[in-house]
Amino acid sequence: MLSKESTPFFYLLLIVFVFLFGGKLFTQGLFVDGIFYGSVAQSLADGYGSLWHLSATKHYYYSFYGHPPFAIWAMSSFMIVFDSAFWVERVFSLLNLGLMLWGVAKIWQLTNPNLSFYTIWWPILLWCCIPVNIWSFQGYLLENSMLVFVVWAVFWGIKTILTESNLYAIICGIFVFFATFSKGPVGLFPLAVIPLYWVVSRDLSLITVVRLTLIIFLSALIPYIILFGLSTDAVLYYSKYFQVQILGSFREPSIHDNGHFYILKTLLIEPIFLWGLAIFTFIMMKKNKLKFNLNKDAKKWFSFFILLTLAGTLPIVLSPKQMRFYITPAMPFLALAIGHYSFPFARLIMLKWEHKPSWHRPFFYLKCILLISAIGISINNYGKCLRDKALINDITTLTKVIPPQSKIILKTKTPAYRAECYFMRIGKICVNDFRWGKSNKAEKANPTPFLVAEKILNGRFYRYKKDTTVNAKLWDLYRIK
Repeated sequence: MLSKESTPFFYLLLIVFVFLFGGKLFTQGLFVDGIFYGSVAQSLADGYGSLWHLSATKHYYYSFYGHPPFAIWAMSSFMIVFDSAFWVERVFSLLNLGLMLWGVAKIWQLTNPNLSFYTIWWPILLWCCIPVNIWSFQGYLLENSMLVFVVWAVFWGIKTILTESNLYAIICGIFVFFATFSKGPVGLFPLAVIPLYWVVSRDLSLITVVRLTLIIFLSALIPYIILFGLSTDAVLYYSKYFQVQILGSFREPSIHDNGHFYILKTLLIEPIFLWGLAIFTFIMMKKNKLKFNLNKDAKKWFSFFILLTLAGTLPIVLSPKQMRFYITPAMPFLALAIGHYSFPFARLIMLKWEHKPSWHRPFFYLKCILLISAIGISINNYGKCLRDKALINDITTLTKVIPPQSKIILKTKTPAYRAECYFMRIGKICVNDFRWGKSNKAEKANPTPFLVAEKILNGRFYRYKKDTTVNAKLWDLYRIK
């Protein structure tokens, strides 16, 4: 149903995706979290540490226990395959985006069996109208990988609801396991799929709800039991992770402590267009301006996905450590909720378009212009630095002189966290210790061959001589005498 009417909008959406993501796909420079996790994955790909002993560089972050390791393992494997090209993080995120949107499309089909596949353009367009979603997938965040597993867990959870199948419940639980194995407890909220459905629709008996939920829970728990039983390193990693990340987010102040209710403020502001559309649709239906009203199933799925959105965001208020992009795992379900609620409006748009043949040719030209523009922007931006340009250019210059796998001392006025990660990610160069000093006995016994210092220091360093042939704007290179 609505196949012919929705097809042009579906292909327009594909072109919009090329426009939104193509321009940054092959560019350099990442958000600080992205470059840090990229450098951890790079270290693993280069043989530093091991699966349960991750590191970004050889300094005080030598052992990384900040998050569960699966997403970093996957990124590291991707780097090995593509030889650590500068665009690997963004291509990996684009792959995650495709898998996630495929899951959203399957959920839409599952909850709207009478609609054409091409109508998925509507909920996906609504997802695109949330700015933080676009920003997250234009870079590299661990949430991107977790989101794939969360969406597919919900898909199999809904399949479980519709069929009461124990097998589908087990598959749902396995996806929950991988969601938590990628980003931790924030990936647990799909466990609530069946209870939340029971709240909005009593189609299942309470005994069935308990049985299926228990199967999902055990299917997510048993892999951890097996993992901890087989690997003492896994037990050590998770004990450190619990201390550093879980307890640390409550006990120790952080620059990301925005207050307990920041996530709720973000949930209201980021998807403001979706909330506005829902209100507009409600008013139009009340005034009988729309020819189509919501049926019982649409109301049911709207309520269900709203509750699932809240399940993915409300628990975050327990921690004061909150960031804008923490809402992204729940945003596909908000888009699905508003998509179900406002679909009469989308249906009206499609039918009006179908009855206006004079619009078809201009619409085709619009798609051609957008596609050509998107491809042109992508080609023009290839290799450009859209973030940290001066820093990346300098480190690229330095890594042409310093051999890969080298260790350097980084001397800065303030800790250069971002620079350390870029040295590892761009040049596979390990920072030894930025607290170096000539009285350091270990350094005197086994001196590091290179020292990189900020130009503003204009210093002279014991046993090191400045290399005047290197033309960098922010840094000076020193070699051991």
